[in-house]
Amino acid sequence: MRPSSAKTRLDMHHIKTMENQLDIALVKYSNFQASNLKKRGEVDLMRKHMRKQLMVNNEYNREIKHTSENCKKINSQIMVRQSHSEETNN
Repeated sequence: MRPSSAKTRLDMHHIKTMENQLDIALVKYSNFQASNLKKRGEVDLMRKHMRKQLMVNNEYNREIKHTSENCKKINSQIMVRQSHSEETNN
């Protein structure tokens, strides 16, 4: 037994409605994928900048440590010379 033409039209309308909903969902999905790809690129760029900044910070810390050690050496040499100078003056 064949379905009535009204039932067929109703089914066709339902199919078109579902296809339209699917098309809308696919557009949203594609937009989310594009947005996600863009955000991943931004995160990767931030990570790259962070690694570079860590390298710069480490180099600065080495320089600060080296300068501090040099200052301590110079200060101790000055103290030794002052003590020698005071001893010779007495």
